[in-house]
Amino acid sequence: MAFHPRLMDKAREDGAQGILVVPDWPQSMVAREIRACKALELVGRWKPVFECPVWFRTATFRGRSGFDVLVFRMRF
Repeated sequence: MAFHPRLMDKAREDGAQGILVVPDWPQSMVAREIRACKALELVGRWKPVFECPVWFRTATFRGRSGFDVLVFRMRF
């Protein structure tokens, strides 16, 4: 599931708590929304390793990713 900007509005509305994991893409709209949100606390950065079936022949989802993901604690 891709991140949708209205997700943050819905989380606020419902008083959500949990963990939010997003790609670390500093120039994205998502990054701007997240940086502006005071209810998110950065708890870590992670470099994912993707594994996929042999028949899935793309380097995008195999091995180390070309980007990190950020892990946030969410408390609204």
